[in-house]
Amino acid sequence: MAPIIFFMLKLKERPRAFYYIVLLTAFLFVMNVGKLFYHQARPYWLSPNVHAYSCSTQYGNPSGHSLFGMGATLTIWLDLNQTVLSGGISASSIWAKCYIRAVLFASAVTFGLLVGYSRIILGAHAWNQLALGWQLGVWLALTLHFIFRESILRNVKGLLEVRDTNYRRVLSLWLVIMLATLVAMVANALATEPRIVDDPSWAEAIATKCGPEKA
Repeated sequence: MAPIIFFMLKLKERPRAFYYIVLLTAFLFVMNVGKLFYHQARPYWLSPNVHAYSCSTQYGNPSGHSLFGMGATLTIWLDLNQTVLSGGISASSIWAKCYIRAVLFASAVTFGLLVGYSRIILGAHAWNQLALGWQLGVWLALTLHFIFRESILRNVKGLLEVRDTNYRRVLSLWLVIMLATLVAMVANALATEPRIVDDPSWAEAIATKCGPEKA
């Protein structure tokens, strides 16, 4: 949320804030669709030997923390790197230095890995759930950056600067995207729910470790 608030406060950077909002929306969509599609139990639901330091009634695969941790930090780095390459940041700036960007890239990847690993420590996820979250985060970051970033920034900038006044086209486009997203989520639910068979022991484990109000 911090990058979104920061760029919203800078008028010239509001297209970038919108880009990050689209990114977070995509993360939430993929995470929620994935959790229902796989409907996989969390470790502390299955084993009494796993102590739950973090309680959740959502399914565990993919790990949302891994997805967001890896995807968001990688997106910010890709955005910074592209801004430097396109001349948006002065070559004399410290952010334009190759070694600084290399350090930031390593930090972004390390942060994403550590966020995921913390979920193992908390008993909230298994390794396969972290791996899928990391993969989806990287995939979304790369897809949005290399395929959609420029068009999103260009279109939002055109609207803010009142250069693109074809509001009907823009409204229609986003209504179609919203409708497609809704249809995809409903279709996923209709196709998946008949296959879901929740083990009663899962609810018992949640009630025991997290309190009966969570079950």
